[in-house]
Amino acid sequence: MRKFITWLLIALLSLPCVAFAESAATAASTAVNGAEAVRTATDLYFAIPSGDRQMLVRVPLSGGEAICLDRADSIDGLIAYEGGAAYLKTTEGSSAIMQCSGNEVSTVYSFGADEATNLSSYGGKFLVLLDGLLHSVEPGSQVCLKLSGAQMLDYVLGEGCAYFLSAGDRMEYNAQLEAGQTASAQAGCVYRLDLNSGETTLLLKSGGRDLKLDGHQLYFHNLADAYAVRSADSAELLGRVYSLDVQLKTLNGECTEPDSGFWPTEKGLVVWYNAALNLSSEAGTLALYAPENGATVLSDGASLFVWESGKQTLTEVSLTGDASVLYTGDLTQAKDASLIVPESTPEPSPSATASDTDSQGNNAWFDQFLENKDLVSGSSSGAGSAPKATPIGQSTPTPRPVVTVAPSAGAGSSTSGSGSSGSSSGSSSSGSSSGGSTPGSSYSVSISYLKITGNSVNIRSKAGTSGSILGSVVKGTVLPCKGVAAKDSSGMVWYKVGFGGGTGWVSSKYASKTSAPGSSYTGPEVGASGDYIKTEGSVNVRTSPNLNASSLGTAPKGTTLTFLGKTSTDARGVKWYKVSFNGSTGWVSSRYTEITYGSSGSGSSSGNYVKAVGGSVTIRSSANKSSASLGYIPEGKTGTYQGKTSTDSRGVKWYKVSYNGVTGWVSSRYAQLTNTASSSSSGSSSSGSSSSGSKVQASGGSVTIRAKANKTSDKLGYMAEGKTATYLGKSSTDSRGVKWYYISYNGVTGWVSSMYSKLV
Repeated sequence: MRKFITWLLIALLSLPCVAFAESAATAASTAVNGAEAVRTATDLYFAIPSGDRQMLVRVPLSGGEAICLDRADSIDGLIAYEGGAAYLKTTEGSSAIMQCSGNEVSTVYSFGADEATNLSSYGGKFLVLLDGLLHSVEPGSQVCLKLSGAQMLDYVLGEGCAYFLSAGDRMEYNAQLEAGQTASAQAGCVYRLDLNSGETTLLLKSGGRDLKLDGHQLYFHNLADAYAVRSADSAELLGRVYSLDVQLKTLNGECTEPDSGFWPTEKGLVVWYNAALNLSSEAGTLALYAPENGATVLSDGASLFVWESGKQTLTEVSLTGDASVLYTGDLTQAKDASLIVPESTPEPSPSATASDTDSQGNNAWFDQFLENKDLVSGSSSGAGSAPKATPIGQSTPTPRPVVTVAPSAGAGSSTSGSGSSGSSSGSSSSGSSSGGSTPGSSYSVSISYLKITGNSVNIRSKAGTSGSILGSVVKGTVLPCKGVAAKDSSGMVWYKVGFGGGTGWVSSKYASKTSAPGSSYTGPEVGASGDYIKTEGSVNVRTSPNLNASSLGTAPKGTTLTFLGKTSTDARGVKWYKVSFNGSTGWVSSRYTEITYGSSGSGSSSGNYVKAVGGSVTIRSSANKSSASLGYIPEGKTGTYQGKTSTDSRGVKWYKVSYNGVTGWVSSRYAQLTNTASSSSSGSSSSGSSSSGSKVQASGGSVTIRAKANKTSDKLGYMAEGKTATYLGKSSTDSRGVKWYYISYNGVTGWVSSMYSKLV
């Protein structure tokens, strides 16, 4: 018997290295780092301070009352999960992974007294730091895996790897200040952990804090370039924002000013400094919003959400600078979800979609987790042992992953059940699998078409959120059902559908049975980014986005068509692009085309001018985004093309231009060649009855500098409150009767409103 137990332990110890290597190889694209806010089709979930604690708040996107779902010492690492969100909660020394959807909150996994931080998701598994060591938890199982013996201060997930700040060889920084003050801080060197092999590599011998990842750009506060924040009796040492290109191994300073936070987004890096949220991208720097002091700023990567307790407003700030109030009221006084009496739900009628609401009996593993709170606290796991510090410049020794197995919740490791088809993996449960009751097994349904009921619904490679995302479809899209359904580990029903010329799976939570669409059915038009559509074969341009529409003509292989920024999905799930063709508007299938940016790619670069088309575009000293800024071309204006192009390391084309006496390079992502010069801009200026003074001062908060004297014109930059600009002697009055001043500030020339500025 003892020999059997010994062999069993050996088998379990070898399990994590193999199992996780497989998931890393097949699910590299499913790495999700914990965010500060999660937006679903119906709700926005986020955490805000409440005294010395935090509260999790749900705000319905359609309007209505804000609800407090949870309160804890710490709430962080929100992840989109099962139609709602998962998050990490710590209260009175106990940590747990929680799940929320609507007003319902439940425990997914409890860690007991182990300190858990930094929740993320990888290949359908949750990853956390337990006492500084990286662990993996698979929902629905009874196993917690220790993936690395490296002590970590912080980590983020990349493609097949984790980047982390090492606690084993952390660095200490000190600064001597005036009046005998000393500021000091500790920070970790940057490493990469390969999730397949366990190999650890040193990337940067510089102390970092606050890791965030966007593609191959790793952002952090660099303590090697630190500044001190002083108070009457103390001082704190903080680092400026830097980025490390993990592919090219280049280090760049992103912000030379002290900041209050930073957020990588879809359109660039947002940094809170000089009293405003500033977006930095290839097009230059744009001031998005000026939050009040002490505001809570959150991001889901697509927008910023600003909670200002003084104004008692929650504002969504887009990456173009547009701001809209989502909620007005004191969020810290939001009603607790526990005080809301749920409405009675009618008994679902037997049908193929009845299990949308019938989750009873499928959540037994929640109870099993609650019974095993000390899952990873056993001394045999080595979870609490700290590896020796690694000298700077050497690689951390590769640890052997260790597995910790929870006590069995039942009398045996599994119980048998009669199944008519398929087999269940993981912890089995008894019962018949007919009708798809066994997670993962498929069964037949009599459904021909499904209509998408969610706003933006993912199509996945398999039944469950662990499947990789093949694409997404908008509300109202009709997809052909392949007559097959399956349940995931939580009991949610998924349907197999035709999508993009192949097949995928969609959750029944966001789809319903519908009648067959007509042959000319097309989905709603949705926005998309890109400048041109390039044909990969000879392709018909049709009047509508479907095969039955009449043809406007044929575009030969290699033709470049102007993309009109709209897509639509037909009844087969194939995407179509809206284009300009021979003076008409038509549609081409994505099966034979692709979106491109910048130049139309007509062989040789032709045109006499370069026009800014994606906002104000920065003129740089060299053909790359890290070179010095020489000036800018406002959107819609043209510079003289110097007949030269260059392509940077990312494959982006740059044009050499001359504009307002400045010669440099502009990115093709925000500019295009043209044969027509723009007309010169001049504001309708007037002397004004009492316009006097040589300076204009921002007096009502940060003021936006605009291209013209009206509030709808292009934003060129901003001037922080209290700062002054050179007044250029012109003023103008807009249609509302508001006066504007023509100024020059930090190399930017434009107009500022007298509502937020004054002559001095």
